[in-house]
Formats: sequence, C-alpha cells, structure tokens
Amino acid sequence: MGSANKGREIHAEAERKGFLECETSVGNALIHMYGKSHSQEKAQKVFDKLQNRNIVSWTTLMAGYVQVGESENVFCIFDRMISECIKPDPITFVVILNACTRIGFLNKSEAYFEAMQEKYCITPTIEHETCMIDLLGRIGELQKASALIIEKPFTSNIVIWQSLLGACRNWGNVVIGRHAFACALTLDDKDGGAYYCMFNIYMDAGLWEDAQNIDAMISKKTFMRHRLLKVGISAVSKAFTCINP
Repeated sequence: MGSANKGREIHAEAERKGFLECETSVGNALIHMYGKSHSQEKAQKVFDKLQNRNIVSWTTLMAGYVQVGESENVFCIFDRMISECIKPDPITFVVILNACTRIGFLNKSEAYFEAMQEKYCITPTIEHETCMIDLLGRIGELQKASALIIEKPFTSNIVIWQSLLGACRNWGNVVIGRHAFACALTLDDKDGGAYYCMFNIYMDAGLWEDAQNIDAMISKKTFMRHRLLKVGISAVSKAFTCINP
C-alpha cells in the first residue's frame, strides 16, 4: 500500500511486544517493507537487531539494496552470509544476478551462475536465465543472448523473447530484433508490446516501409490497435507518414 507511516507504527508496536526477539518472520516482513519503501537504512537496522536470521532475512535485505541501486552492498552481504554458514537458495541467486545486471558485471554474474549449479547444486530456473539474458542484452551482447535462449529449454517462454526484443531496440539491432519478434509472435500473435517494440526498431533504423508493415499488422487487430494508441504508436505512425507520404 506504500503506507510508510502505518508501517513504522506497526514496527514500534512489534518492538514493544518483543516480537523482533522471538519472531524472525516479523523481522523479515519489516525488512521487506522498508526495502520496498526505499528505507534501506531502517531495513538494515531491523536486520542487525534480529537474534535469529534465516535465509529469508539475508535475501530480503539484499533485495532491498538491489532496489536502491547499491549492488556492491549486495555482494558484501552475500559474502558475509556465506561466512556465517547460511546456504543460499534459488531466490538468493535471483537477487544476486539482478544486482550484477544493474551494474553490468558479466564476469561476476557468470561466476555466481556457475557456483549456483556446481557448488550449491541449484538447477537454474527461467528467472535465473532471464537475469543472464537481461544482462547480456544490457551490455549489447545480443548474439550471445540469442544463442543462450536457443541452447536452453526456455524458447517457449515469451518473456525471454520480449526481453531480447527490448534489448534489440536499445541497441538498434534489426536482424536479431526480427528473429526475436518472429519467435514472440509464434508464441502469442496478440502480444501488443512485441509489435510496438519492432515498430520502433524499424523507425529508429529509418526502415519506413517495414515500420508501415507492422502498423498494417496492428490495424488488422482492432482490439490491439486501441490498446497501443494509449502508448503513443499513433503519434509515431504519423511521423513516418510525414517523412514518407
């Protein structure tokens, strides 16, 4: 609800009742609340006061630091957690990989990804793979990201292709963008975001005819056309009409 004042009141009451000393779940909920409201200093104080910390406590604290963009703190907390013999779980590695993505640390991300499997025997899930693909897309390694998708058993997940398509738009890669667009439509030809993204890739590349073809495809899907009008595709459509009447 974003009601920070009410949350602080509950926090004060929980401390008066002594819940933070005996109920780890209450402390974890407070850490999560402060993290969501970007009050990471308060989240850290709650964490420091907890007498019993579990993997949820550590992971929730790290997630809060990712949200405020303090990824270096995430790595320090992870190392401290390991030194205290707390074994990370799959969610912990999602948080760690997200931290790597935020700052573009490919080598560090690959090291964590490998350790997750070999040292902690955690099988990668779609969330872990998506983190890796997001990172590759962010640093412009689009060919490597595309190859990773094809190698893994996640080609039927549209979120993966949407992520790659978004990266292609950011880097202006038409070739891989076309491939990602085609794969996305194979899974869901009503995915308005894919059309909008491919439209903009063509527009940015000056490929007016291709952009107009996408616009025509959208026009055939009236329900989708109305939805995309809200995000500005009509304004962009007018732009290429003026350029290439």
